[in-house]
Amino acid sequence: MITLTNKQNLPEAIVKACLVDNHVTRGDISVTQLIDAPQIRHLKRTNDFEEDVMGRMYALMGTAIHTVLELSEPELAEARKITEVYKILSKNGGSQKALDYLNKFIEESYPTFKDPDVLLEKTISIDVDGMTLSGTMDKFTKSTGVLEDYKNCSTYAFINEESKKKWYAQQNIYAYMLRQNGYTVNKSQVVAIFRDFSAAKQLQSKDYPKHQVAMIEIELYDDAFMKTYLSERVRLHRMAEDGNVPECNGKERWATNDKFAMMNKGGKRAIRVLNSKAEAEEWRRTEAYKYDNLYEVKRPGENKRCEKFCGVKDVCPQFKRIMKEASENTTTEFD
Repeated sequence: MITLTNKQNLPEAIVKACLVDNHVTRGDISVTQLIDAPQIRHLKRTNDFEEDVMGRMYALMGTAIHTVLELSEPELAEARKITEVYKILSKNGGSQKALDYLNKFIEESYPTFKDPDVLLEKTISIDVDGMTLSGTMDKFTKSTGVLEDYKNCSTYAFINEESKKKWYAQQNIYAYMLRQNGYTVNKSQVVAIFRDFSAAKQLQSKDYPKHQVAMIEIELYDDAFMKTYLSERVRLHRMAEDGNVPECNGKERWATNDKFAMMNKGGKRAIRVLNSKAEAEEWRRTEAYKYDNLYEVKRPGENKRCEKFCGVKDVCPQFKRIMKEASENTTTEFD
């Protein structure tokens, strides 16, 4: 179970907003969980842990973006709210007269609601090898077959190819699920809204986004590829459920490699920094004779997600082992 903390004493309004969770998960696993590391889902399901409200700020900003998206189709948003009232009344013994009135009001005021061309935050489910997978897509237009996802993200997510791979996986799963439910998907795109966009940085790098909003077309994969991919992801999550938990790989940890700094006693800066142990050994073989008091310092690589963005790091045996190894002596002297 998760306990939400407020260590920075943020205003109560923000705390309450962060407690609202409109994500719908039907069945066994969501699309977001499926494409993520099985170990993270396993630890969340089997441990009590804390999460500070400060860590939910990006998710809260993402929710704000989706609220704006709803404003683009005001009639659908209004009709959906009224329909929720209808459902609540139905479940709690509301009078038939009131229910009939609401039903008639929806039909007359929002004639396209029952079969809209635009699906906003539509949740659908499919079966994958006996596991029920559910997902809520941002926007799908039936007449054009265009699937859209809106991301409130960092510019790093745009620049780093590994970060974008999750976008491709998520959108292709949604497209596959839509096809399995009888829809035709012709195109998929991510609308990325960069929360840290800088016009100055845009001038300094060709890889940096050109504008604060970018539309990124996602290549669609065929059904055969997606069936294989989904089966493999389900297999890994089932392994974790059975107690054989796969550890998070380097990509899932956002890991960087160890570095090896060559230092000379008395010097404040490294003479050379190498990217691998093999490179460090080769450098010593050819260059060490130039220095009298050479020693090597291993600079452990970072696991950025584990250290800064993972809510279950405190109950993760892999992260504890990584931190223990990083704290051990990493200095080697040479004769």
